[in-house]
Amino acid sequence: MKLIIVSNRLPVKAQETSQGQFTFVRSEGGLATGLGSLDSQYEQHWIGWPGVNTRKKTAKHEIEESLERMNYHPVFLSSTQYSNYYEGYSNSTMWPLCHYFFPYSQQKRKFWEAYKEVNTLFCERVLEIADEESMVWVQD
Repeated sequence: MKLIIVSNRLPVKAQETSQGQFTFVRSEGGLATGLGSLDSQYEQHWIGWPGVNTRKKTAKHEIEESLERMNYHPVFLSSTQYSNYYEGYSNSTMWPLCHYFFPYSQQKRKFWEAYKEVNTLFCERVLEIADEESMVWVQD
């Protein structure tokens, strides 16, 4: 069975070198650190943003190929998508609402549209990796 972890960021971040190659460094943040030490009998797969915005197909292919060896599955986002979904909707709309800072919450249609669009990309990535045997369905 597979354990599929879906997070905004992968536990590693892609960085482009001056030669145009990519290296990977550990992501900062509590989720990656906490779940990285998870002892599980399941095959673990991570889905998330690789920390870099690129439009080049060759760069995406190189990043994807390197990360697949670690069971990391990148979701590539444009700078605008990342800005509106993460910095916009997640941090400027949801965070203030969930932390009782209601007056600071920004309600912008472009934030909401980007949030839906990016969540669709994440969902599609989950479905690419999951197969019928690895899925656990909970029904009530």
